[in-house]
This record gives sequence, C-alpha cells and structure tokens, in this order.
Amino acid sequence: MTMLIRDEVAIRQGDAEIVTSRAQLSELADKLYFLDLAFRSDARDVVEALCSQD
Repeated sequence: MTMLIRDEVAIRQGDAEIVTSRAQLSELADKLYFLDLAFRSDARDVVEALCSQD
C-alpha cells in the first residue's frame, strides 16, 4: 500500500494495482469483502447479503 498524493492510495499485489481515493476506501473494502465471500461461499449467500445492503 502506498500513498500517491494527499488523497490517493495505491494497493498493489504482484502485477495488479488499485488506485483509489481515501474517501472511497470504505466502499472498496465492502465490495472486496463480498467478492471474497463469493470465492469462499455459496453464491446464493453472497447474493442475499448484497441484496440486504442499503
């Protein structure tokens, strides 16, 4: 993880890199959490969890 400029963060692993603003980190973290669930759980559980979010 690297701070690029005052409000941007780069997250790098191998050849993949995600650049986001600090304001978007919470939203990105939520999406990554559910993506992780999709790879670990039954897809139906993930769809139900996503549909129950506001």
